[in-house]
Amino acid sequence: MCKIWLEEQKDATADSLKSVAKRDSITPLMTDCQFSIMMQITAVAETSSTTGYGACDTLDDGQGISAGYIQFTSCHGSLQKVYKSYCDQNSNDLCTSDYESAISAAQGYGDCGSSNSGKNQAPGLDGFCDAWKKQASEDTDAFAKAQFLVAKAGYFDTITDSVSKYHVTTALGIAQMFDTAIQMGPGTVDTLADRTNQNVGNLGDDGVSEADWIKQYVYERKLEQINWGGAYVGTTARLQPFEELIAANDLNFDHNDVTITLYGSSYTLVAKC
Repeated sequence: MCKIWLEEQKDATADSLKSVAKRDSITPLMTDCQFSIMMQITAVAETSSTTGYGACDTLDDGQGISAGYIQFTSCHGSLQKVYKSYCDQNSNDLCTSDYESAISAAQGYGDCGSSNSGKNQAPGLDGFCDAWKKQASEDTDAFAKAQFLVAKAGYFDTITDSVSKYHVTTALGIAQMFDTAIQMGPGTVDTLADRTNQNVGNLGDDGVSEADWIKQYVYERKLEQINWGGAYVGTTARLQPFEELIAANDLNFDHNDVTITLYGSSYTLVAKC
C-alpha cells in the first residue's frame, strides 16, 4: 500500500495511482478512474509494473538514466525534475550535493539528443540507481508524490491543448496522446495528430469516428517509431493494448478495469478511484 498525492487532494490515501472518486479532482477531461487506468497502461509499458517507483537503470537507448514508474530520463531533464521535487524536501543517501551536481550536468549529456541507442551515463552517477531504489523502498509515499506531480505537470498537462485542438473526447484517445508524450515527447503528439487528420479526416467531421481516428493515430505512431530507429523500433509492441481496446470498442474503460497484453504478458489493470 502506498499513497499518491494529488495537487488538489494531498491527503488522498490508498493503493498506487489512487485518487478520490470525483470527476474533476485531477482533470475535467476524464474521470479519476479513467485517469488511473491511463497511468497504469503507460507504467506497465515502461516498467512492467504499475508501481515501479524504484525502477532505475542506464538503458541501451541513448537516454542516460531512466528511472521511476514511467521512466523519467536524465537526457531530457524529466528525471532531474523528479529528483529536485523529492530532494528539496528530503535529505538522505540520494539527496547529496555530489548527486545534485552530477544529475544536473547529465541533462543533454553526450549524444542523447541525436542517438536512440547505446548506454549514455554521465559521470558522477555511479551508485545513483542503488540510492534511488533504496529511497523508493524506504520512502514510497514521497517518491510517489514527486513522480506523479512531474508526470502530470510535465506530460499530461502539456497535451490538454492538443486534446481540445483535435476534438479528442474518449479516455483511450487521451491515453494514446499521453503515452506518446511520455515515450516520444509532447511535441510529437501534434505531429501524429496532423498526419492522422490528413489520412482519415478531422474528428467532428461527418463520418469520422473516434475509434477510426485513434486506430490511424496508432498506425502513424508505429511508423514514427520505426522511422526514429534504434531502441524505438523494438517498442512498437507497446501499442498493442491500444489496438486491443479499439478492437473491443472499449474507448472509455467502461468497466473501470481493462486487460491488456504487453510484450507477451497479460495484465489486468483495475482503476484506483
